[in-house]
Amino acid sequence: MNSNATPRSSMTPTELLQELREPSSEMGGLSGLKTRLRPLVCPLHVVLEQIPMGARLFDIGCGSGSLLYLAVRLRAAKSAHGYDVSQGAIKAAGTFARRSDLVCAKFLPVSDFPNLSGYDVVTLVDVLHHIPPERQTGFLAQIVHAMDTGAKLVILDINADRVVPAMCNQIHDLVLNRDWVHPMRSRDVVAALDAVRARVDSPILINTLWYSHYLISAYKP
Repeated sequence: MNSNATPRSSMTPTELLQELREPSSEMGGLSGLKTRLRPLVCPLHVVLEQIPMGARLFDIGCGSGSLLYLAVRLRAAKSAHGYDVSQGAIKAAGTFARRSDLVCAKFLPVSDFPNLSGYDVVTLVDVLHHIPPERQTGFLAQIVHAMDTGAKLVILDINADRVVPAMCNQIHDLVLNRDWVHPMRSRDVVAALDAVRARVDSPILINTLWYSHYLISAYKP
């Protein structure tokens, strides 16, 4: 664990902005800007509260690694590993890795899938809506099956039940990622997790700016 870590039970989005200010400035360009501003559009503070102190964490779709970095600093994560299909994102994550015990995976082809054995918590943050609709249920099942018994899965994604905020996110992804996304309704996520016998907590709804998210926690049986 990073010796400079300062574990905290909770933080506000503004405080997370400050935590990310210096390392994101080293990235430069659009990657640095998106990383720095991410707590304003994505409620990472709520995700962090779901990660027990000292947990071993794996973040699927880790992007530039901001959640992993924050988990090391603020939740004293024992290990914080990530996976992303974007080679550019993994390269940017190197900035965080140099500042902590964060170890991001090397670029992996889309056909590969990370080994989730040995982790207490697996996070899936703003990833599910990028998965094609016909693969979403199977993707969730694949994650649960790959986890250790008793491990926790934390899913944060766009709330498709809120039409206007969901459309705002659609525009966001079209402009920044050139991607037409497919938000999955929270009740369908719960149903998919129930189908693989995961123990599922009730969804938490969070609004940030003009975006609306749900957070769902589930446990591998």
